[in-house]
Amino acid sequence: MLLISEFARAGNVTIRALRFYDEVGLLSPAHVVPENGYRWYSPAQFAQLNQIQAFKDMGFSLREIRELLQRRLAPQELRTVLEARREVLRKRVRDDAGRLERIEARLKGISGGGGPQSHPAIMLRRTPGQSVVSLREKLQNYDQSDELFKILERRVDPRVLYDQRGAIFHRCLEGDGEIDCEAVRFLKHSVAALSRLEDV
Repeated sequence: MLLISEFARAGNVTIRALRFYDEVGLLSPAHVVPENGYRWYSPAQFAQLNQIQAFKDMGFSLREIRELLQRRLAPQELRTVLEARREVLRKRVRDDAGRLERIEARLKGISGGGGPQSHPAIMLRRTPGQSVVSLREKLQNYDQSDELFKILERRVDPRVLYDQRGAIFHRCLEGDGEIDCEAVRFLKHSVAALSRLEDV
């Protein structure tokens, strides 16, 4: 058995990271001494720590990592998950490459003597349909919009959600002091309609 400091050093992570992994349910100590709270880890837990670090490096969220660890995927299932992740990253690279090209074009325009406002660019693009799930509420301040996302994420299977999210402010903070906000999460595929979302 290894103390948390020894396990962290051998696993090339910080003690703070290990405590956080315990808090969020990713990796708990093999044993905690009740009298002094000392945390002990088993050498066998290095395999799970390595999995966590590998999934993080591939861009999976903590929630996705926790789900993957709980599912104990067979090799073919893991292959399917990683292939899907590869497609997400490839799309992100393509999108970023397009953004980079537009930035380069705008920089060339500015270098040519025209300011960024002298020839405003207006682009119209047809994009494929995208399924979403949303929740619309009246808020008292903008920080409360985070709670709308939490409600959505508790009521929708995380496996059908993309990482992207957005908020539509139908009315900003003015007049009666209420904000009309709609929290939106993008879906990988259509799901059965949800008649009601409750905070649980």
